[in-house]
Amino acid sequence: FTLSGCAEKVHMKDRIIVQGLGVDFDKEQYKITIQTYKSSSAQEPKNDFEIYSSSGRTISEAISNIDSNIGQKAFFSNIEIIIFSRSCFEEGISAILDFFIRFSQIRKNVSVVCTEKNSAELFEIESDSFMVPANRISKIANSNQSNVNFPESDLISISERYLNDSRDVYIPIMGLKEEDGKKNISFDGILCFEDDYPKGILSNYDTAGFNWIRKYKSEQMIMVQTDKGDYSLSVKSIKSKIITNIENNKPVITVKLYLKCNIEEITSGEDNFIEDDIETLTEALNSQIEQMVKTTVNKAFYEYNSDIFNFGAYVKKQNIKYWKSID
Repeated sequence: FTLSGCAEKVHMKDRIIVQGLGVDFDKEQYKITIQTYKSSSAQEPKNDFEIYSSSGRTISEAISNIDSNIGQKAFFSNIEIIIFSRSCFEEGISAILDFFIRFSQIRKNVSVVCTEKNSAELFEIESDSFMVPANRISKIANSNQSNVNFPESDLISISERYLNDSRDVYIPIMGLKEEDGKKNISFDGILCFEDDYPKGILSNYDTAGFNWIRKYKSEQMIMVQTDKGDYSLSVKSIKSKIITNIENNKPVITVKLYLKCNIEEITSGEDNFIEDDIETLTEALNSQIEQMVKTTVNKAFYEYNSDIFNFGAYVKKQNIKYWKSID
């Protein structure tokens, strides 16, 4: 018989602490990129970090090769972000999720994003602040500013969505933008999946309607034009209700949204803002919100055939007999 015991101990001096992990796939090879802490003195604190890469036929082989290349054991328990290039998913997301869910060294609530670029490019962006790239990407992915706030974009939530038969996977997309000659990390939208495969991207603008339907907190700005002028409004609270019915043996889905907005700025040729202007603005705002939501649903649900809104889950919950008849 065999006995289990503690794994061989590794001294801290023989470890290297990983903050961020990038995964790319090209020419039948996985490329792993890690961003690690680089120690600095207390007298001169810096946002220093180091980047290491290695390749392999599988993800596990590539990770093992990193340990061999740097002569230290990579320690993943403190990891803040995993960045996948879109190329990793072209053969399906199931194998990727299977590996990382079983990879015991990584926390399952770690944030996950993807990029259409090489993942290493995002880790190489330097900043004037003390925030290193992995930390900054994680902060952006979990922020409730603008329209970037996706509570279900951690590893375990993505895996649960994949295994659920009434909803589809989505993953936030990060990219790079150049301002004043410097590259910065940007939020570029979300990648929508149909079952195992990526189908298309909702742009930064289009994710607003998705946020509202899913009741995700955000500070999305809405620009509204009327005959009296232009208005900038911020969304302060969201209520969403999804109702499903079966008509002619087909599901009919109704989305009711209640948004509370603040007027942040008015660009108008007139000095006075009267009660009639509020009514006009409210009508224009309702129309704008409806148009934005329809655009989002048409692109994700109908064009990409991706149920990132959980419509299937509502149909299943509210019309279980119908669901069983088509299952």
